[in-house]
Amino acid sequence: MALLCKDKFVWSPAAQATFEQLKIMMTQAPVLATPDFSVPFTLETDASGTSIGAVLLQQSRPIAFFSKQLCLRLQKASTYVRELHAITTTVRK
Repeated sequence: MALLCKDKFVWSPAAQATFEQLKIMMTQAPVLATPDFSVPFTLETDASGTSIGAVLLQQSRPIAFFSKQLCLRLQKASTYVRELHAITTTVRK
């Protein structure tokens, strides 16, 4: 929480260790699981102001990723429309 306060951040050994762990996590690709069609799938989607993204999961393990940039018309649409577009586009994909 202290990192969110203005002028409170101090580079410490704990901050360095966290930074090193973050670098490792950001440079390694997640291991995708092979789908098992006897187990239910979960689709998680999100829409930002400029793009949509989705992760297909099974038992909390990623099966596939999808992302797409939104056209200017959809970038100006409401949050509900962008979220619905993320779901429908991902299901079609």
